[in-house]
Amino acid sequence: MKIIHIISGLTQGGAESQLERLILSSNPKKNEHIVISLRTDNTEIKKRLLSNGIVVYELGFNGLGLITGFFNLRALLKQLYTIDSIIQCWMYIGNFFGLLTAITLKLPHKVVWNIRRTEIPKGVSGLLSKICGVLSYRYPVPIICCAYSAKESHINAGYNSENMTVIHNGIDTDLFKADIKQRKSLRKKFDIKSDELVLGMVGRFAEVKGHIYLLQALKIISLNSPLLFNKLKIMLIGRNISSAPTLSTLLNDESLNKRIIVVDETSHVQEYMQGFDIYCMPSESEGFPNVVAEAMACSVPAIVTDVGDAAFIVNNSNFVVPPFQPAALAQVIQQTLQLSAIEKETLSKSSRRRICQNFSISLALSKYNDLYQKLIG
Repeated sequence: MKIIHIISGLTQGGAESQLERLILSSNPKKNEHIVISLRTDNTEIKKRLLSNGIVVYELGFNGLGLITGFFNLRALLKQLYTIDSIIQCWMYIGNFFGLLTAITLKLPHKVVWNIRRTEIPKGVSGLLSKICGVLSYRYPVPIICCAYSAKESHINAGYNSENMTVIHNGIDTDLFKADIKQRKSLRKKFDIKSDELVLGMVGRFAEVKGHIYLLQALKIISLNSPLLFNKLKIMLIGRNISSAPTLSTLLNDESLNKRIIVVDETSHVQEYMQGFDIYCMPSESEGFPNVVAEAMACSVPAIVTDVGDAAFIVNNSNFVVPPFQPAALAQVIQQTLQLSAIEKETLSKSSRRRICQNFSISLALSKYNDLYQKLIG
């Protein structure tokens, strides 16, 4: 098969990472993958795809290039399409323009959509989402949702439920795994003592990611259990965290500042996760949070807010709290820190086992290929 992926851009994100992971895990003797990025960006994902021999086209949809970009997309798709091709679209912009282009070429029956979030966004993306909901009845393309919560919310928003299926994101469990050597290296690099525990969070700063709730929870722990808190290091990884105005007061708080390590966005996040003892995801909204599954694959227990499919990934109600509630989050973090060594080891093993058995990249790839084969017919 030839799978032609249409995506809005290749900046670092959950959808982009999953696209890269599916492509690089695929058997090149069976499937040919081509990526069409609607925007033109020189990103790390693009570089890695190119270095692995994947053809990447960029169409300059940025700014005023929208109309020209559409006609370039049509010409390119016409050139690339063969009878054994699948047009795999990603996110609302990719879904909309991919289907629209395929309609003009009389190929809507070869289009697959991919929905990556739970909440319907605002602005242009929200408008395109609503239009896609209407189109899903006129052109019943298969719709892959990354989470059960995403499927439910889009059905409620007017999407055609008959063509929707859930394929959870796949995790590379060979890359994301415990590594004692790397753990020691990370702790040495950041001068983390042997009796200190590391609580990690990975994600760019955005209000919806909930950094503020984690910091508020940590402040509560520092006041209620100072001895326990002083055995904790907090590692926040992602772009724009240290410069976020809404976080500045807590990041510079005297009791928190000396325990917090802020790291900029990295393409080798597994090397940091392998040094974590606990992972925390305090988000207000998610679809399928890759970082939770990645941390668990590294044998790191995860504490999450009950958003998207996070609770389904963790599969342990003791580590799930309501969103927007830093006091509840503080309580679960504190309880987790106080687990015995045997309890922590058991939890670590069960965390990795949960991901290997239910969310491996091979399982996700198999489900995608089964869907594609049905379309090829």
